[in-house]
Amino acid sequence: MPDAKKEYLQGRLKELTAYREYEKKLDQIGDPKEARSEDQLRQIESKLQQLAAPEEYDWHLTEASRRRDNWLQDIQDLRDAVGRLTKQYET
Repeated sequence: MPDAKKEYLQGRLKELTAYREYEKKLDQIGDPKEARSEDQLRQIESKLQQLAAPEEYDWHLTEASRRRDNWLQDIQDLRDAVGRLTKQYET
């Protein structure tokens, strides 16, 4: 096999391995919809913000990257909903 092809395949394998590790870390964080307290939600948000995709890869359209972005949006949506409900009960 030509060296160029070997390098290409090694690069793709490295990226696949990194992606699988990224997905595994994301799975370990868990869905913010499962949070049962504000503290849990803050912890999930912090972990999600720290789990940025490696800059060397263009993963912005991958399932894992979209899931992370959706979960961060879900956190904001949950906070907005809690704020609205709290306001309703205070009035």
